[in-house]
Amino acid sequence: MKRVVVTGASGFIGRALCARLEHAGAEVLRVPSNAVAALHAMPEAVCVHLAANGDAQDVENRYAQRRDEATTLARQLLQKKFRRVIFASSAHVYGDAEQAPRSEESALLPTTAYGRLKAELEKLFSQAGHARARISNVYGVGMSVNNVFSRILRQLQAGDRAQVRNLASVRDYIHVDDVASALAALALGTPAGVFNISTGRGASVGELAALIARACGKPNARVEAEAELKSPSTLVLDPRLLFSACGWRARIRLEEGVAALAGMPAR
Repeated sequence: MKRVVVTGASGFIGRALCARLEHAGAEVLRVPSNAVAALHAMPEAVCVHLAANGDAQDVENRYAQRRDEATTLARQLLQKKFRRVIFASSAHVYGDAEQAPRSEESALLPTTAYGRLKAELEKLFSQAGHARARISNVYGVGMSVNNVFSRILRQLQAGDRAQVRNLASVRDYIHVDDVASALAALALGTPAGVFNISTGRGASVGELAALIARACGKPNARVEAEAELKSPSTLVLDPRLLFSACGWRARIRLEEGVAALAGMPAR
């Protein structure tokens, strides 16, 4: 039986990943970030490192502190001599200025503090020979109440209007169950290097809002932007390398995922 250590196991992605791994027959050890230092060396185990501060604004406001915390945690993990580590990175390491889907060989040009931090942490795990998973925009039951899905759903379940920051930004939205299956494939297999976890398909905020409105039974709802973008913002990832490495591809279409969310109570 393969042992997999999961940091951040109680989080949004972590819960889905642990369920997936256990279903596949793995022995899962859930480790809070504050318990990493106390772990003994585990050279027989694989670690999926999900524990992270997902509040981009907090990372922006307290970058030096959050960087020190994340770096210390990463170094503690590396001291445990895991057979393999899969570090959960982010699409944000690429920045959002390029229109074409980003491959793993694309330049890293993060435009946010959160993206810069993920890029820095990637270097630590890369130097130690471990895998990095660059995950695109994740959604699903249990997601943050502050992301674009939650904001639109909350407003449309309460009325016939919604306001978003802008309608033009294009993102690669992926369901949490697909992310869990991809991370499980990396953990239970042997792929090394860096991999995009994404659908390879982009949708604008306006298109997403229209899908949510239809799923809520309000196809004529009015969705307005707080401001227009001064320059294009596109972040779509190419997932073909992960398919080549372990046969994984995203299965849940955005329309299906949105329809399932529309039946959930507003938060």
